Parts: sequence; structure tokens; C-alpha cells
Amino acid sequence: TTVYVTHDQEEALSIADTIIVMDRGTVVQSGTPQEVYTEPKTHFVATFIGEGNTIAAASLIDTASPNKLLFFRPDALTIKSAASIDEATHYTLSNARVVRSEFQGERYRIHLKWQTSDLICYHHLPTPDKELTLALAKDAVRYF
Repeated sequence: TTVYVTHDQEEALSIADTIIVMDRGTVVQSGTPQEVYTEPKTHFVATFIGEGNTIAAASLIDTASPNKLLFFRPDALTIKSAASIDEATHYTLSNARVVRSEFQGERYRIHLKWQTSDLICYHHLPTPDKELTLALAKDAVRYF
């Protein structure tokens, strides 16, 4: 058994059998890299491990709690036409404005502004500065 302490999340995800995430000296989640990345138990874990987007739940769904947050990874967003989005499985985010596009080799990292939220998605083509409609996979959203 080896204990390896790092703040490099990519390194931890690639070499670990088990990841333990601590917040202010307290263990907040432990599990396999896949579990911690895809099923974060807290918003802190979600934002600490990997890249993600956070929006107010009330901006997308009806909620009784105004403080609820929705968290999702950039790959949960796809660029679509509004007519092609299956509303049973996806939320529609209309009028997302492209702020900038970064070439990263195998993909582009697209920075967007949707309502008052800054979002990131990935795409295989550069995206000119314009407004887009995005499909957000409902099963990829975590509620905090």
C-alpha cells in the first residue's frame, strides 16, 4: 500500500486505485477515480476533481429551494439545433453566447455565457463568436 498526496487531479485520476478527497482536514469522499469523478457527493468534490459547470438550479428547473445548484461536466453539453433536442433526456440551453474557443489538439474548449453563468463545453470544430443552442444530458447533472 502506498499513500500519495497530490493536488494534481489528473495525476490522481490516472494512477490511483482509491481517491480520498479532504476539505479542511475532513474526508468528504473516497472511492475509485471513476466514482469520485462521475458521482461526486458534494459540490466541493465536483469542482475539485476535474473541470465542470455550475448553474443555479432555478435557472433551468422548477425548484422549491432557491439555493440549489446544478453541476455538470463540459462533455455533458452538446451543440444542437433546438428542434433536434430530445426533451425527455436533455435540457435545452438557448442563446448561449460563445466568448472564446481554445484549440486543444483533439478538440476545442468552448467558453460560453448562458444567462448569468459562465460555461465550458467541448467540440470537435472551432465555433465562431455567435449564439448557440446547447443540449444538456439530464443523466449527467448532479444536484447540490
